Amino acid sequence: MVGDSKSKRKDESEMTKEQCLAAEYSSNPALGSDLEFLPLSVVAYPFKDHNQLDSHFTGMDLRYKYGQFSNLKLRIKNTNGKVCPQEDEESSQYSTVLKVDHSSSCNPRCVEINNNSSSKIGGPVDSYLSYDCEAGFYKQLNNWISSAGHDYELSVCVDNRCRQFLFQLPEAASFSSAVSEQSLVLVDKTEYDATDALVLWIPTEVSGAAEPLSVKVTREVDNMTVAETVLDTNISLASLERGPGVMRVALTQLSLASGRYQALVTPQGTDQALLSARLTRPSYTQTALAFVTAILVTLLMVGVLLTIYRQWHSVAEHGAVEPNSLLSAGRMEARRVLVVTSLDSPDHVEVVRLFCRYLKDWCGVGSTYFAFDEATGIGVEQNDPWKWCQETCDKVKDDGTVVYIAGPDPSLADNTSIFPNLEQNQAFVMTRHLPVMGREGRVIVVKFGYSNLKTLPTEVPDHLKHSSLHLPKHMNEFLVRMLQVKKKALCRLLPCPVVKPDIRPSSLARTGGQELVQKIHELCQKDAKHKQSLVNNSLSCKDNSPILKNLDSARTFNKSDPPAETAALLSKEILNMNKKNHKSKDETLDIELEPTLPSTKNMEDRDRFDLE
Repeated sequence: MVGDSKSKRKDESEMTKEQCLAAEYSSNPALGSDLEFLPLSVVAYPFKDHNQLDSHFTGMDLRYKYGQFSNLKLRIKNTNGKVCPQEDEESSQYSTVLKVDHSSSCNPRCVEINNNSSSKIGGPVDSYLSYDCEAGFYKQLNNWISSAGHDYELSVCVDNRCRQFLFQLPEAASFSSAVSEQSLVLVDKTEYDATDALVLWIPTEVSGAAEPLSVKVTREVDNMTVAETVLDTNISLASLERGPGVMRVALTQLSLASGRYQALVTPQGTDQALLSARLTRPSYTQTALAFVTAILVTLLMVGVLLTIYRQWHSVAEHGAVEPNSLLSAGRMEARRVLVVTSLDSPDHVEVVRLFCRYLKDWCGVGSTYFAFDEATGIGVEQNDPWKWCQETCDKVKDDGTVVYIAGPDPSLADNTSIFPNLEQNQAFVMTRHLPVMGREGRVIVVKFGYSNLKTLPTEVPDHLKHSSLHLPKHMNEFLVRMLQVKKKALCRLLPCPVVKPDIRPSSLARTGGQELVQKIHELCQKDAKHKQSLVNNSLSCKDNSPILKNLDSARTFNKSDPPAETAALLSKEILNMNKKNHKSKDETLDIELEPTLPSTKNMEDRDRFDLE
């Protein structure tokens, strides 16, 4: 014997469960493809352990004519789904589960035997190899559970020609004192997989000379309580002089529909029927129908989605809004927009100025209240920044819109605005009206590609910051919300308003739009270059730089200091030096106009509801 997967002998090669299950038992041509008889039989017998009084399990004995093979390989595997997965699950489950779970109930038997000419047994020509080291039970939670009634798969290779069979293991109680063993009917699995035909290999021991056998095939489906008989015929086994083995019987007159088939072979004059394994025939018609149905449903869903997509765009285009035309027709009133943003960056101020001009030219906006606006800014009618904040707030609180625009990174600003902290004052004044305006959708937060949301006033709620609109990408959404344009219904059958109409100026293709996009792009590039320069400066700092030498008096550096800490200290020193160099620019003349007038620079300890 070359190897046994369950043997513990040191002179035999070990085989794991994975290797046993992965072993190939197929060949072309198959074993016995040109024969009607095989000197092979599977015999069941009562199995009893040495410490048992009675037999509880059924043993299996595989017999093959000894002088007709040089190499014999076999595998016996339980095909019950609760013990071993089916074939379509083996490749995925065994490759992963059994490598980890070696206590699995699935425990196949793989055996390889060599019969060299020097070890052949001399004697009668009917000498048979008997391998009876497998029994019908499996272990689960340290319990031995009988597998009688389960279907088994037998895979056999004789001198590299292979064939697979199925058989059903009988109950141990079915054996009587007069019958000590029973040959089993084999179902040809190889033939079924290749041609979808039901072929039986019937043991020659079950029939006397020329006595016919009764073969009955039953079919069972899920909703049937009684198995249906689909074939009932008598056959005769010829060539009994060949000796013990199995004869091939092809049931060509049987057409297999979907269901579970089982053959019952009964010798004439006896009542004991030999049951074959159950052969499950899937419903290919239903499978094909399900496949076709899935394709049709997929095509239908794709068609529906395409139709909805086209209808969506059609409704949006047909409901497109031209704000200036609505103003001319008297169907819409000009909007008033208060712009709150940081004023420290001149480039950003120019972008906001162009943005306000575009809103007034094309988007149905009558007035934009921006600090540097040519018509409504500070210094046009009101020179006091604080009173300007109050007056512009009063003009938009009832039916206007407040637009918070996030400015660029503070480090990008060259100097301080002539109206320092003006955006904080505007947000402070709007605090009282912000909840009502927010519920009515008249508060919008927007940002450009270079914007930093941290530049927004602290009074702006977080939920508005999180729902900020990115311009010019979300320009249409911004105009829909600013103009309070209602949504359109997708179709008459679905009256729910879900489609946002197109606001035609949102493309920014009109006069002033391309200039605005160009300015935004330039400032985005400037912001990117500035950030890259900061990174390069922090990485290129050396210990002998003048700035680090000035820092030596405050802290001693060594080569083990992390770069991040060095960069942080370097940034602080640069800021301190910039403050000293530009100290004259930050000096302002503090004139107290009225003792009770709040300052526009000192925001601490101010009552938000005391605006006068």
